[in-house]
Amino acid sequence: MRRKYRDDLITPTLLNQLINYGESLNNYIKKIIPGEVDYFPELKITGDLHNVSEGPQKLMGILDLVVLDQNGVPHIFDYKCSDKKYSEFSTAKKRGFYYQ
Repeated sequence: MRRKYRDDLITPTLLNQLINYGESLNNYIKKIIPGEVDYFPELKITGDLHNVSEGPQKLMGILDLVVLDQNGVPHIFDYKCSDKKYSEFSTAKKRGFYYQ
């Protein structure tokens, strides 16, 4: 069953591309992670970091998708989206992607 959407916010073509991408990602996950899995999209995380030189700090972020396999092992998926090719990215942006 498909939900209704506001076609003034998203075109039918883009909606179909998003649905196809989601289905492809799901098929890929099923291919690389055997058995039953649980999906946790947009998972918020926090934690304490202890850096000797800077003292305690707080880590906070949102993981795009965490898939928990049947053994309880988390698999983290981090999406990178852009309308540019990777070769067109600035050095700073490439460096940011590398460290993520």
